[in-house]
Amino acid sequence: MEVTTTPIKWISQTDSSREERASRARLAMVDFPHAESKIPVRTDVEDIDQLRDIFADTKFNHSPDFLRIFVLEDLSRDVIEEFGSRYDIDPQFWRYHINDFRWYNSADRWVELDELPHISRERNFWTIRYVHPRHFRSSHSMRRGLFEAGAFNVLRRLDEDPGHQSPYFSESHRGPIDSVLCFCRRKVSLWLQPCEGEQKGTVGELEFSPWIRGRQ
Repeated sequence: MEVTTTPIKWISQTDSSREERASRARLAMVDFPHAESKIPVRTDVEDIDQLRDIFADTKFNHSPDFLRIFVLEDLSRDVIEEFGSRYDIDPQFWRYHINDFRWYNSADRWVELDELPHISRERNFWTIRYVHPRHFRSSHSMRRGLFEAGAFNVLRRLDEDPGHQSPYFSESHRGPIDSVLCFCRRKVSLWLQPCEGEQKGTVGELEFSPWIRGRQ
């Protein structure tokens, strides 16, 4: 919780960078009213103070009788604390999303074996992991992508596949092929708040699917 990001990154961060990472917040809240004539209402949150003000507002209903979705990008200490305390979210939900090891040997010390079916069925959250190929038109663009992926708190990375290159997607069709194909480890975690009575509940979604900018 205090480290916020991977310990390897934490060691090299300045005090100001650590504080920025710990309080980082980027999310959207979408309310779906009952009336069919009403369109969903989206509220964007760009900093942790804005999130705290929303949660502390006496007019804010934490248990609406309509569907509300929170979509969070990346994680931070303060965001986990705010949502965990307000909605009593199982800490394992956050832990499963942070875990980055898509493949591993069962003897590795960091291994997290899958739960037994009867245990996983009792949980109200799920994590979906998959790999997404991303094509960069140049090695320079790929390096920019690596830098942007490294700016996230949750450990993610781009793995280069040197065996697949195409001149049709390269910045220059003349000379050596400079295009790069990478595989981005992506993950979506979904949490549902148990409903009471006629409530439709609250849905929380965590996603790491950065649209790496640059020329792709």
